Amino acid sequence: MRILPVDGLEGDPAAPADVLPEHPPRVETLMPKPFDGYGPSWTCGSIVSGMARFGAPCRVTATRVTRRIEGLALRAALPAAFNSAPYRYVRRFAERRAERVFLRDVGPGDIAYIWQNTSLETTEALARRGALVVLECINTHQRHARNILDAEFDRIGLPPSHGITERSARELDQKLATAHAVFAPSRAVEISLLEAGLPEEKVLPASYGAWMDAVEAPAPRGRRPVFIFVASVSVRKGAHLLLRAWRRAGLDAELRVLGAVSDDIARSCADALAASNVKVMGFRRDVSAQLAQADVFVLPSLEEGDPIATYEAAFHGLPIIASPMGGGRMGDDPERLRLVDPRDEDAMVAILRELAGSEELRRHLGAKARRAAARFEWPLVGARRVESLMRLHGARVAGAQDGPARGGAAA
Repeated sequence: MRILPVDGLEGDPAAPADVLPEHPPRVETLMPKPFDGYGPSWTCGSIVSGMARFGAPCRVTATRVTRRIEGLALRAALPAAFNSAPYRYVRRFAERRAERVFLRDVGPGDIAYIWQNTSLETTEALARRGALVVLECINTHQRHARNILDAEFDRIGLPPSHGITERSARELDQKLATAHAVFAPSRAVEISLLEAGLPEEKVLPASYGAWMDAVEAPAPRGRRPVFIFVASVSVRKGAHLLLRAWRRAGLDAELRVLGAVSDDIARSCADALAASNVKVMGFRRDVSAQLAQADVFVLPSLEEGDPIATYEAAFHGLPIIASPMGGGRMGDDPERLRLVDPRDEDAMVAILRELAGSEELRRHLGAKARRAAARFEWPLVGARRVESLMRLHGARVAGAQDGPARGGAAA
């Protein structure tokens, strides 16, 4: 099993002149969702913005655009008049239209960089047109994720609510088989794809990142340390495991929980959520400001891709307590953060107490996390993506010159 060393994802990118051919291929990106500045759309836009800064000709097609990134070419499939409409009423029409608009402009020689919710029909159409199809796999393979979550729901005595079906997992298998390559943003994603039978040569190890210029100055600290959890408050993110460990730890500290609370957690952890040293804050748009007020970041996820919040916390100089999934690509080097098995309650309690009890340790671990995060600014992440894409494109061109291409999707 091929796993790329951490150094391969953190070295300085080569100069654009050494990476981009004289006439570089267009990188046309499809995000068949609204580009609203949050979640996967912001991740997609940040990556492609980094590619564009490196010099690659890039554009993103989304269903609609309500927020922009400077210097990023964005195209909305829907007219601006639709921006105020509740998205649930136009979603299906918008997604079909975005794919049609995208297909209209992509042809042989282009790189079609598509995100996982692109339909199988469009994925196959792009391959038939002769485009180089590269898929972004934002989380672990659906079958891998389902197995993890089914086991946890069974362990805690709750019916599964993840929504992953065998049908959707099989459709993902077909898209993975059709694509010429797949970006895997974390080691967990790499492993899940290889376990699903994807050939090693199709897996492109990658990462996500954050914007350093979005970091806010630290706020004045109070007497009690503030721990912060930033994610959907769900079984998948390990919220129930954190809340139970927090209650048992009995700390003179505050836990701030940022994110929409799932019904599962609201019912099963009602007492823990109501504790006097827990502050449930719901979904917030001012994540950077909230991180600037915190002392420790905690993310004990059971299943993830490469969580953006972990990078954002590291950029703010916060020490990080995370599961291997919650640590993402930064967690490839365990010296950067405190990795913990989220189901090991004793270990979780011990780490919470250790970080709550030592300001010096918090500063030391936070400084290490911040230094490590500097290798994952979006411009660097984007530049590394361009290097991967140009190597892939060059190999394809060379293969076409030598004879009929083999492997990957049918041309």
